Amino acid sequence: MSTHYEARLRRTGRWWAVDIPELAIHTQCRTLDEAEDMARDAIVEALGVRPETVGLTLVVPEVAALLESVLAARRQRAAADAAEEKALADAAHTLSEDLRISQGDACRLLGVSQQEMSRLSRAARSSADARPRLLGPPNGSGMTRPRQHRSAPPPRPGWAVADDA
Repeated sequence: MSTHYEARLRRTGRWWAVDIPELAIHTQCRTLDEAEDMARDAIVEALGVRPETVGLTLVVPEVAALLESVLAARRQRAAADAAEEKALADAAHTLSEDLRISQGDACRLLGVSQQEMSRLSRAARSSADARPRLLGPPNGSGMTRPRQHRSAPPPRPGWAVADDA
């Protein structure tokens, strides 16, 4: 059985004050790295339970708004990365399968390596989207390969990017 507590931290001089309001426990530490261990040790000592049964969330109210904006930016970046992945996979499929552009030329247009283009092409073929294909499956069997995740793409050449104007 695990019990979860919230430890509230605040800076006091060169120390961090650590309060666990539910249990009226107070301790302190020099760094945030020490805070979780100090709070857990204080709870274990006060309640006489095993350390692995204590769940702990560290909260620093003074910087909560600042950290929330960082988390929001990270969520937006993850959503943008997913949208880029889908757009690249769709473009790779259209270029290689529908328009029959060579893999090398498609790589130049998309600004990706040949390995990345190959992975994107497989990902687009294996995706379960319902978009109609202009041409049938490449081998006529309907078989596709599994999707894999990609690493960060190299910069795209300026001439390969559509103008926003």
